[in-house]
Amino acid sequence: MVKEITKDAYKSLKTGVAGLFGTRASTALDRLESSPADEAAANAVKGIVGSATDEEVQGLKDQINALLAALKSDEQAQQLILSIAR
Repeated sequence: MVKEITKDAYKSLKTGVAGLFGTRASTALDRLESSPADEAAANAVKGIVGSATDEEVQGLKDQINALLAALKSDEQAQQLILSIAR
């Protein structure tokens, strides 16, 4: 089972992305969560987040680093990510 700290870090980043990019980003992330193989949803997220300025990315830096740290110490989350990526 994925650790709570990892879930919390992901939720924090998702909230930050939604706050920065609005409803469109939140909706695209929700679609991607519910269907990880949905290429349209993945492309929508990439397009939205990929358009971020360096300043916007810096605003999410703490949340990104917290999620990366949580993932490094959460083998179950790593396995889940790998299973989705296949």
